[in-house]
Amino acid sequence: MFPHRIGHHVIGVVFLLLSSSLTIAQAQQLSDGSSVRLVATISAGDGSGPSGTSPPTLFFGAALSLHRRELAVGMPAYDHEIGRVALFGRDQAGNWSRVGTLDPADRTQVFEFGRRVAIRGDEALVASSRGVHVFRQYGNQWRQVQLVPATAAAPLEGDLALSEDEAFVGTSVAAEPGQVRIFAIDRLGRLRLHRVIESPAGDPADEFGSRLSVADGKLLVGAPGDSAARGAAYLFEHHGSHWFERQKLIAIDGKAGDSFGVSVAVSDDVIAIGAPRAARDPDQFFCFVGYSGAVYTFERHRGTWFEHQTLLGPPKCTESFGDQVALGRRWLATSTPTSFPLYDGSTFIYQQQGREFVPIGGGAGSETGPAILALSGSTLVVGLPFDRFFSTGYAVIYELE
Repeated sequence: MFPHRIGHHVIGVVFLLLSSSLTIAQAQQLSDGSSVRLVATISAGDGSGPSGTSPPTLFFGAALSLHRRELAVGMPAYDHEIGRVALFGRDQAGNWSRVGTLDPADRTQVFEFGRRVAIRGDEALVASSRGVHVFRQYGNQWRQVQLVPATAAAPLEGDLALSEDEAFVGTSVAAEPGQVRIFAIDRLGRLRLHRVIESPAGDPADEFGSRLSVADGKLLVGAPGDSAARGAAYLFEHHGSHWFERQKLIAIDGKAGDSFGVSVAVSDDVIAIGAPRAARDPDQFFCFVGYSGAVYTFERHRGTWFEHQTLLGPPKCTESFGDQVALGRRWLATSTPTSFPLYDGSTFIYQQQGREFVPIGGGAGSETGPAILALSGSTLVVGLPFDRFFSTGYAVIYELE
């Protein structure tokens, strides 16, 4: 049994709604009775340029961060690639609305503001070509309180993450091993560097820090280039004021080129890691891809994490399954950017039943390019920055319970 794809029958409606900032959609019920409810479609909603002109390229949805009722959506191509971040909130009735916008305090020489985002409570991080912009919310207003500048030694081109009192920034330097820089957050929302985690392998090619996930005192760091791109992920745990390496995770059946660790997600009792270039003998006559991908889950036993389950996409004609992975409360979502014959991206949803993740349905897809995922609790957001015609982008919000 493989997850259903439900993106095709809503995509025509979604395209017509791009000019509005938020549109409530009808509930969708899967044929197998699973509860996956499409509740909103969101887009930039700030105009499409002068009348008679084509909508601009925004890449709305190229980066997402979801924390409970708060959603940050990056559109790094906004205003000739200066970039912008749109903020959305959910009220007690479950309705989503646009609640704010983040812009760089100094737009001079800023490009791709919003290519990475992280939000938690009244703190937000936004990556751009200049570094990491730090925002703090005061009442209903957001202000940039700091810019952590990118340098040649620390370009800050990795992933971003936030915990209650710390910020995590991955770096990527072509000739140096990757790092994760850990910052303490002071009472004014400013960041103070207090720890640097170096790549344990010390290999510049391992891409350590390119993907991060933080939850419940655990930091999971992807290193998809480790060991000739077989890939790995490193788990760190927080004790007192220090972070210690707990375990290096690899796929038991992994091989060079799998890129295990391209996507990572950690929760209290589950770890999920994508290996989008893991091959499963696809039919080359019908499929023009040489790999299909997999997602590996791990569970903890007496303090040690063990590989538990391997999730696979459809048996053929799916490229890079596991390109994105996200965990919520009893839910797992993953995506593939390309599938044959229409080369459409797809999102796949799994529910945890006992110790196993069981496929129950598929979310929005049917666009050229990857689906970006964010999952918190039972709320799933799917960003589709490369919509088929204009690359304005949009995102779809699902409730999974």
